[in-house]
Amino acid sequence: MHTAVRERVAGVNITTVYRTLELLEELGLVNHTHLSHGSPTYHAAGEDQHVHLVCRGCGSISEVDPTVMLPVTDRLLAERGFRVDVGHVSLFGVCGDCKEL
Repeated sequence: MHTAVRERVAGVNITTVYRTLELLEELGLVNHTHLSHGSPTYHAAGEDQHVHLVCRGCGSISEVDPTVMLPVTDRLLAERGFRVDVGHVSLFGVCGDCKEL
C-alpha cells in the first residue's frame, strides 16, 4: 500500500499510510485481516466476506467463500455460543502445488 501511495505522492511516510488506514477502519470504510506476522491486509468495507488460504510453502494467498467454514462456525456457535468473524479468518497450510513437491 505504501509503495502505491508513494508512486502518486512523493514523500509520504509509511506511518501516515497506516494511520490513515486505521482511521478509515474506525469510520467503517475498510476492514483488515492478518495474513502473516507482517502488516495487515485491508479490504474495502462492504466487499463480500471471504476466508484467506495462505500457503506456508510458496506464500500464495487465495480466497474462498466463507460457507466452507459453516461446519466449524455452526459447531462453535452451538457448543460454545461463539460467533466467528469469518471476515478475519486466515487458514495456513500447504497449497496443492506445494503439496506435490
